[in-house]
Amino acid sequence: MATLSEKILKQVEFYFGDANLPRDAFLQAEIERNPSGWVPIDTLLRFNRLKQLTTDATVIAEAIKGSSFLEVHDAAAAQPAGEAAPVDALPLSIRRTTPVASRAARPANHVIHVSGFPTEIESPIDAFQETFAPFGAVVLVRPFRDRQAKAFTGQGFVDMASEDAVNAILAAAATEEGVVYNGTKLTIVSRADFHAAQRAAREGSDDAKLPAAKRDGAAADGAAPATKAFAFEKSEGALLRVDGLPATVSHAAIKAYLNEAQDNDNTVRWVEMIAEPSATEPEAATAAAAEPETEGAAAAVAATDANAAVPETEAKETTPETEAKETTPETEAKETTPETEAKDEATKTTAAYVLMQQPESAAGLIEALAAKEGNSVAEGVVTVAAGPDGAACTMCVCPAAEAAGFWERYEAVVISIQAKKHAARHSNRNGGGRGKFQGGKRKQYGGRDGGRDKKVRVEE
Repeated sequence: MATLSEKILKQVEFYFGDANLPRDAFLQAEIERNPSGWVPIDTLLRFNRLKQLTTDATVIAEAIKGSSFLEVHDAAAAQPAGEAAPVDALPLSIRRTTPVASRAARPANHVIHVSGFPTEIESPIDAFQETFAPFGAVVLVRPFRDRQAKAFTGQGFVDMASEDAVNAILAAAATEEGVVYNGTKLTIVSRADFHAAQRAAREGSDDAKLPAAKRDGAAADGAAPATKAFAFEKSEGALLRVDGLPATVSHAAIKAYLNEAQDNDNTVRWVEMIAEPSATEPEAATAAAAEPETEGAAAAVAATDANAAVPETEAKETTPETEAKETTPETEAKETTPETEAKDEATKTTAAYVLMQQPESAAGLIEALAAKEGNSVAEGVVTVAAGPDGAACTMCVCPAAEAAGFWERYEAVVISIQAKKHAARHSNRNGGGRGKFQGGKRKQYGGRDGGRDKKVRVEE
């Protein structure tokens, strides 16, 4: 088992090592503070992992004496016996004695992505090192943490010292037993494959697991890339139909009512108003209903019409006076006054399709509304006493046969949006957007090239 001195040396050498220092803006800025590159040990004691080992600067200085690329400056020890160090002398400090390798010098194929670790483990770095040390030297571990909660997500990158170690890990992961941590089988891929899968997922592609050449649409003979395909997935059971809504109701009112019913501001994904039937449809239905079903009935109706259509009656119905009376301006004005139009509009109803985020959201909404006082449910249809805009309406999960048309329209919308986002993203990459480059200058945040306006310490 490693001694305390060995643990301290390993941790400090990690801070100043080629794997961490090129990406550590805070430590780079501290090195630049001193013309000779000295960093006070008291500064290093602000790092949690070192502070957990010891808070004694002299213990750290003694441990660093065994390093092959670090040295210690001790002003007190450099003074002749009996003399105190100058007041302005450097405190106990450490610096590198060798040049720092650039990040580009680190081989990209030495890094793997690992997922499947329990999220509740106290020290993810120790867990990674314990798991992969049997395959070779672990240079760097970068656990992933949630940006908000700062909690370990169960995955991260591991930088190994050699390509042989990476190949051994990938070979072990491909076996039936796999690579295991405390009984949990881990998922391990190369960093290149991980980034390719992430990129494919962002671009809406479902071919994340294909080899790079096929994934990019390039044929082995150098043919042109294939057309970009976008993914669409239906959420069966997540579509509701709402009937009896006021014709004046808005999409926002429907979303607000349903979100409030589930106490969730993001439970409704999409609202589509159902077009009302045309004015000719009821007339056609009435005419069809009035047609006789048999030839005998048709003959009887014809005879009745012949007896009823006496010349005097026809003449009376078609006199100019009668026509004028039926079409007087007063009559027309009465039929089209704003008051009557408003009254007619208030009595009209419409319907809507409502797509929830998940089928569970739709089922939960139906259940919540059915349990609300004043509402009732029968055969899966909920009658709501006071729905959107306070009007009564009915609601149910949309039947699959009826939902087919909605899914066709919704798929077209989703794919159109994905295509626009994809085009915008590529436009930005090719200089069409501002991205990280603003006004022709790259935004920089500390480190050797970025000044000291904002210093960020990322401790591994």
